[in-house]
Amino acid sequence: MNDTIVIGSVITITICMLVLIYIFIKKIKKEKLSAVEEKQMISEDSLAYPLFLKYVDQKIKTEKKNSFFTLIWVNIDNFIEITDNYNEKDSDILINEIHYHLSNVIPKGTKIGYGPRKEAILIYLPAIYPEEQMITLAKTIKKASEVKVRIFEDITIQKTSTVSYATYPLQGTDAKTLINGLKMAIYISEHTGGNIIKPYSADMNKNQEYIDFYYELKQAIQKREFNFLYQPIVYLKDHKIKGFEALLRWNHKEKGLLTPDKFLNILENSGDINWIGLWGLETVVKTIEEIKKYSKEAFTFHINISLRQLLNSEVVSEFQKIITKYRASSEKIVLELLEFSTAVLQDEMIKTILKLKNIGFKLSVDISDIDFQILTKIEQYQIDIVKLDHKFQKIDNQLMKQKFLETLSQMKNITVVVEAIENKEQEQAAIKNNFIYGQGYYYDKPLEKIDLIERIK
Repeated sequence: MNDTIVIGSVITITICMLVLIYIFIKKIKKEKLSAVEEKQMISEDSLAYPLFLKYVDQKIKTEKKNSFFTLIWVNIDNFIEITDNYNEKDSDILINEIHYHLSNVIPKGTKIGYGPRKEAILIYLPAIYPEEQMITLAKTIKKASEVKVRIFEDITIQKTSTVSYATYPLQGTDAKTLINGLKMAIYISEHTGGNIIKPYSADMNKNQEYIDFYYELKQAIQKREFNFLYQPIVYLKDHKIKGFEALLRWNHKEKGLLTPDKFLNILENSGDINWIGLWGLETVVKTIEEIKKYSKEAFTFHINISLRQLLNSEVVSEFQKIITKYRASSEKIVLELLEFSTAVLQDEMIKTILKLKNIGFKLSVDISDIDFQILTKIEQYQIDIVKLDHKFQKIDNQLMKQKFLETLSQMKNITVVVEAIENKEQEQAAIKNNFIYGQGYYYDKPLEKIDLIERIK
């Protein structure tokens, strides 16, 4: 009995000693790490983002309560053009060179840090300045950040920048709050084109959730988190595949697979829809080339084009470059426009539509309501395809609906695709109206590319 008690006591003491040793070792490691970080914060010219946050928070804790400082966010505009056209090493050269030039123009006692995104540079100034002096300093910083950097012997890069600044404690009492404020100021600046100096204002806090989601989208673009699912478009009578519609999806790291209704509006507002459009066309062109290995059928592929893209003066030339680059046939690509009734009211949009048709693209428009005038416009601008969407299927006025369908079916040189077919009855109704093509879950759900390939083999 006594031996059991002794053994139990020894085990308990041993465990306690091991725990104490573990705590001691952990404390030593933490102290060593802290010492290393302290040394880095003093000696290194540019701090990593987590270390920069720690540096700022440490300044808040150690300095006197009545101390003031300024944080600046320098954002390199359109940085995605760098990541698209150069490798990571080249973008690192650009950012490091900008850091070096900034270090030569900022006041003494200043610390530079890397931001939460690669194109972001953070600067700690140990003071606040009168507005006029601050603007002058911000202009100097902006100019230094727009330096021309040589990447290769005959290639240089030069980008514009957007600069925002906030002050402690007037606009935040810790590093994270101040930086979130600057993030919002940068977002608002990018929304209007960037290339400006934008002081942070407390009024910007109203759209925090929207801003966070916007920056997640920015990261998603850089990390290529978007992909397409492909839904077959079939011949109604035998269900043979005629083509596919490419449906955009975002593989969100936390929220899973997101459909465009969750994020398209932000892409439109920020202008990133233009990048998505180019990426989408290039992705579809590559897919067309890849599936030639598995089928000799000349499938058509539909991708969406937005009003914002039609207002982009370079969209036609950019689309042409992609077609030329891959020696692709633009005639096998259908550009789907959801808001044709709005587009016909804008001369610039119509000009773009006609130019896209002139270089070979087919044009498709969606119809969701009974509108006889829009049929006239479809004929006038030689639209190739009309798609009757799910909203059209739900129209209650059967008499007017039937009259509209009869008029549509009699139009020459117009292909009609009936969308949202989910059962045999809807298919039979489409056939009865002399329509040839259909799309919907009755035939297939949207497919991953690997499943598309299996489907056409």
